[in-house]
Amino acid sequence: MRYKSDSTLYTIILSLIFLVLGLTACGSGGGGGNGPANKTPGKITGKAIKGPVSGGTVTAYAVTSGAKGSVLGTAITDANGNYSLTIDNYSGPVLLEITGGSYTDEATGTIVNLPTTAGSGLQSVMDNVYAGSTVQSQITPLTTMAVARVQNMPGGLTASNINAANQSIGTYFGGIDILNTQPINPLVSGSASGASESAINYGLILAGLSQQVEALDL
Repeated sequence: MRYKSDSTLYTIILSLIFLVLGLTACGSGGGGGNGPANKTPGKITGKAIKGPVSGGTVTAYAVTSGAKGSVLGTAITDANGNYSLTIDNYSGPVLLEITGGSYTDEATGTIVNLPTTAGSGLQSVMDNVYAGSTVQSQITPLTTMAVARVQNMPGGLTASNINAANQSIGTYFGGIDILNTQPINPLVSGSASGASESAINYGLILAGLSQQVEALDL
């Protein structure tokens, strides 16, 4: 088995992600509506998975005029890829990105380091987060596909575009809720025990991306 450098392996995986962007056109999706009147800090939690990204920096960005805006908060992922951050009293679409950190590639067992430059890491985007709410968003190659897709839609990061892109990518991969479903880690024995079918499929799809790279010997 031929092992690849960290940067080469990560670049190849992202290249496979962008091949999926030839999907059929997204339909319109629901946006947000008006959130609660309270202005207590909101919280976003989830996992960064390709497999689990340890020691990465998750940054939440406000969305302004359909594009990435100011930083709302940051958090460091734990050994299992978990993160939790607060976004003060912001309400609206949120773009998440993880930079740095590392994960174990499922196909090769290689430790892969994520890029540390903003704009080059895995991403996720939510159509609306309300002040005072706690919401969940995974950050994975599939959510990264959705971000790339919505950024190329007319109007950019609008709530309706975001919702449509997330749904389209999830539908393409078998009806997975790519934001709220936490993928299993196929490298951990018994990780599928008690997990939902969507969580199992999600984890296997992510592992399959790495396996495809290895099978193609890129």
